[in-house]
Amino acid sequence: MNRKTIAVLMVFALSFSLGSLGLMTNGFAQSVEVKNYGGVSYISGGIGMGEREELEAMGQNYDLKLVFAIQQGNYLSDVKVVIKGSSGNVALEAVSDGPWLYAQLPAGTYNVSATTMGKTITKVARVNARSRTQLNFVWASK
Repeated sequence: MNRKTIAVLMVFALSFSLGSLGLMTNGFAQSVEVKNYGGVSYISGGIGMGEREELEAMGQNYDLKLVFAIQQGNYLSDVKVVIKGSSGNVALEAVSDGPWLYAQLPAGTYNVSATTMGKTITKVARVNARSRTQLNFVWASK
């Protein structure tokens, strides 16, 4: 075997070993925690490129994506999120661990409120089972 083949086999063996120990999933360390609020599954984060890649991979199974930033383009974390169904019932209440929050909601129309820096932005999300809905929340900087 040549050196290139040996190097590729070593990387494969190391990846397999880390994966079997539960230290890697889809090529990166598992750091995003799946949370639940009243039966609604959600994930949040996105601090750093690796975590954003992990969230995007995991987020494929979620039908709502929320993104939080200020006008200058900087991402925000610790944003309080309240999602209410059309009847006014709270479907999800959480604080984001980063600039992205994904939620798995039943199909329907929701009022989504995001609060940070003392200001709340509310938008309407129409969630369906066929595609992901994305809402971007952007605040003016102080």
